[in-house]
Order: sequence, then structure tokens, then C-alpha cells
Amino acid sequence: VINTLTERLISFASRLDETNQLAYLDPNTQLPNSLAAERELESAIQHAQRTNGRFTVLFIDGDNLRLYNDISYSAGDEMIRNLGNTLAQHLRPGDFLARWRVGDEFFVILPNTPSEKAMIVAERLRSAVEIESKTWQIPISVSIGVADFPAKGTSSHELLFAAEQAEKQAKESGKNQAIYL
Repeated sequence: VINTLTERLISFASRLDETNQLAYLDPNTQLPNSLAAERELESAIQHAQRTNGRFTVLFIDGDNLRLYNDISYSAGDEMIRNLGNTLAQHLRPGDFLARWRVGDEFFVILPNTPSEKAMIVAERLRSAVEIESKTWQIPISVSIGVADFPAKGTSSHELLFAAEQAEKQAKESGKNQAIYL
């Protein structure tokens, strides 16, 4: 009876872990997904409020995904995986990277990082994508919006809005750049 009960508990724990991974992991990139990013952002806000800390978020959008999807959706998926891998390789160990929604958008949280230093990180990411994608099927670039806590917002909604507006400005003013508004 004890062995059967133990086996059932282990099986239940395993299924619970699998369900959690499905809920918070992007299946294409194997990065955290938007749900996980929203939870991490809320956690970062709470921590910064408790400690009077600062952090910065980056909203990253690939430029011209349509070129890959014109080839095929699998080519688009491969580009998104390559983009996620490139971003991950050029972030610091404590930084948080997630795929944002669907498409070629990514979200980054840079703990204990003021906007001036975040702009350096954003430029490093932008440059890495530009250089490394030269070996891909079609070279790409990224546009990055930068927003910091608490200057650009003290809620997740305010920070996301500020970062998305900055990214939109980067796109509208020529793409392949990072902007802090």
C-alpha cells in the first residue's frame, strides 16, 4: 500500500511539473513565455519596492519577420529560435529573458540596472543580433524599447507601455536601434 501510494505521489508530482512547464515555457524557443514574464515582472516590482531598488526592462522586436514567413513558417520558427539563443548568449547570468506573446518579440528584465547601463546592454544585444544573423538564411536586426523602474513606471502596465512605446519609436525612426524615451 505504501509503495503504491508513493508511486502515485511521484507520478502526480511529475505530471504537475510537466503541466507547469507547459504553462510557463514557450515551446519553440524553450524560453519562459509571456505568462512567466508577467509573473517575473510583478516579482521584480515587489522586490524593488521593498528594497528601494531599480531595474530596467527591454522590449525587443525583430525587424522584418515577414521575410522569413514568406519562405515558410518553419523558417520563421527557426529564426525565432536563433534570435532567442543569440539574446540569451549575450545577457548576464541574473538577467531574465522570455519570449513575448507570439511572433518575434522578446522581453528582458535587467535587475539592479539603471537605464544608462541598460542602454549599453541593449546596444550589445542589438549589435550581436546584427552580426550573428549574417550567417542565417536572411540577416535580421532588432528594435529595442527600454524602460526603467521607477522612472518610467511603478506598475507592470506602466513599464510595459513605456517599453512598447520606446520600441515603437525605434521602429518608426528606422529600426535596428535601442531607444529610451
